[in-house]
Amino acid sequence: MSSYPQIYVVEKYQEFLKTLGGVGRPSSVDLAYIKKLGYKSSYELNFLAAIKFIGLVEAKRGGGPTELWGKLRTDMGKALADGLTQGYADVFDFYPDAHLRDEEALANFFRGNSDADAESISRMVNAFIAVRDLSKFEDQSDEQNFTDEAQADKASDKTKGDLETKSKPPIPALPGRSAVNLNIQLQLPSDASGEVYDKFFAAMKKHGLI
Repeated sequence: MSSYPQIYVVEKYQEFLKTLGGVGRPSSVDLAYIKKLGYKSSYELNFLAAIKFIGLVEAKRGGGPTELWGKLRTDMGKALADGLTQGYADVFDFYPDAHLRDEEALANFFRGNSDADAESISRMVNAFIAVRDLSKFEDQSDEQNFTDEAQADKASDKTKGDLETKSKPPIPALPGRSAVNLNIQLQLPSDASGEVYDKFFAAMKKHGLI
């Protein structure tokens, strides 16, 4: 069975990863170095195994930073995405879109590939999503942005049409000619206040509709 890193507090681990992107490149990374950065609790010392797992540090005692570590400063999102896919290669083999899967799917995978108890499984999920949420994958955002823009344009067109309908004044009847009655339906939001209704009837009265 595989052994995956475990993280107790997602936000603290993410803070630590961001810290790495802002410090110089050390000759080696060990527990003493982790403490030097200000992470001294037994829970935070788990960070060392976690960053070795995703390839930021050589997977050996007293290992030094890898090439991926150097990319944290220039493009942290891409560096972490690469580290995540490399470290959790078996997860991505099983779920090619593992970075888009929910926590329950991830927990099911770790549960089926380790002998860990429920609490440990939860911490394994924490370690994965902490890195995932700071990562930048190429298949994210573009399609989502396109969809969001299309929906926004559609909503804008509908609003524009509603305003044009509401702004057209009634056509008065000419002398000697038959009047044409038009039924205009205006839709008001269900949560409209009394002030909205007062303005609505005042406008109707101004234009001779009541």
